[in-house]
Amino acid sequence: MTKEDTIKQIVSKYGTTHIVLSFGAADGGAMFAQWLQREIMQRKGYTQPNNVYLDTFALDHVPSTRHEMKLIPLAV
Repeated sequence: MTKEDTIKQIVSKYGTTHIVLSFGAADGGAMFAQWLQREIMQRKGYTQPNNVYLDTFALDHVPSTRHEMKLIPLAV
């Protein structure tokens, strides 16, 4: 399979990306990003998962993704 074929396969499965979001914060930034993704999708009428790409959401749909939790020390 060529690189072009692979891209076509991904686009047909997940949709064309119009907006890219990348968030993450210990104080709820990830939850805000998920809310923002849903809001943008609803208001724009987007229906495919990757129309508004959010890295944390998209990675959940990749079979080889490993989830790890690490403690981040708070600055005093």
